[in-house]
Amino acid sequence: MSIYLDYYENQLGGGGSSLKTIYSGARYQRGRGIGAWLGGLLRGVVPYITQGMKTVGREALRTGMDVYDDVASGNATFKDSIRARGRESGVRLKRKAKNKIINLMSGNGYKARTAKRRRQSRKKRQGVRKTASSVQKKRRRVKKDKKKPRQ
Repeated sequence: MSIYLDYYENQLGGGGSSLKTIYSGARYQRGRGIGAWLGGLLRGVVPYITQGMKTVGREALRTGMDVYDDVASGNATFKDSIRARGRESGVRLKRKAKNKIINLMSGNGYKARTAKRRRQSRKKRQGVRKTASSVQKKRRRVKKDKKKPRQ
């Protein structure tokens, strides 16, 4: 029975002769930790990794088919064919990776977008322009309205 009493006394924050401890958390804790940084990094890198794995898988399939053709035709033993075709596929993968990196790095970086100025047609510009006489007419109308007594 005392287990339940201790539990509820602890919940109430009082009772009993001793002071109960209260969790206050870390004093200088801020930010989201290294997990947030790594998550952002992985979010940017994962598409490239998946594309690379697809390329490696296709190349492995191609190499396997070439090895099978060599062994089936009797041109080379399995071991010799694996060595030769493995070197060829390694060269092809290096070339593809190099081309991919060159294509990624060939940009000019981020540039701020400039606001495009839209030109108005002549009709719209003529409607917007105010001549000195039209401004004076408007002022006269305002003065007349002020002079009229209210009824």
